[in-house]
Amino acid sequence: MDYQSNNLVVPRGSILFNPFVPGTFAGKGFMQLGNCPEFTMSRDVTPLEHRSSQQGYRNRDKRLIIGDDLSGSLMTDDVKADNMRLWFMSASVTTITTSSATASTETLQDVLKGRLYQLGVSSVAPTGLRNVTVTSVTSTGGSPVTYVNNTDYTFDAPSGLLTLLLGGSIAEDSDITVTYNVAASTHTQMLADNKEVEGEIKFVSNNPFGENSDIWIPRATITPNGDLSLLTDPDSPTWQQIPLTITALKLGSLALAYRNSFPVA
Repeated sequence: MDYQSNNLVVPRGSILFNPFVPGTFAGKGFMQLGNCPEFTMSRDVTPLEHRSSQQGYRNRDKRLIIGDDLSGSLMTDDVKADNMRLWFMSASVTTITTSSATASTETLQDVLKGRLYQLGVSSVAPTGLRNVTVTSVTSTGGSPVTYVNNTDYTFDAPSGLLTLLLGGSIAEDSDITVTYNVAASTHTQMLADNKEVEGEIKFVSNNPFGENSDIWIPRATITPNGDLSLLTDPDSPTWQQIPLTITALKLGSLALAYRNSFPVA
């Protein structure tokens, strides 16, 4: 009996993902998923068992594994766009480029005090415009009334949201005309979709204690797993984390996964 065995590990490491070019098993290079506080793998096997019915107890006398699954779950607190895309199941991260514009006008109908209105919504920009500076808000009709910023309304330039103040003089259910400038800018956008992302996964350990190794999964999908927390209690703040599931898939004659110890001289 080996009572002196000390094969203990304090696990640390990095998760790398190489997305396949759609329709192929070729990737463009591994990307790091960043800091991942949790990464677990699980195996599930499907057995075919045989029990004799000729005599005595129905004891198992044969067991054959006819199927096995390899999966995993991970949590990353690196909320870069490439990681968010995996949770949104988005086909890509698109860069939206907005050109500058001056004296754009928009009429808002039947407005209500205390409500917020997104400026620049269109079929081309369904989420509205960003980097918007409101230059005037007026009533409609023959003798327009000009309303006062920070008295009748406020606006948030980065989001393009206009807020009508409760104590302001803009009448309920009235129509108003908003004039604004748009600064040239770019931002990224991803769409919530149902595109499973396939690729190869490599885990490279960097343990503070214990033997290091790497695990390679030749083909796998990464999909969202559970809730994405967008708000936390300010009295007990936590880092935002992205929960993901890994499902290993068969690729030709390759095994579902390979574990290699680090070489020694």
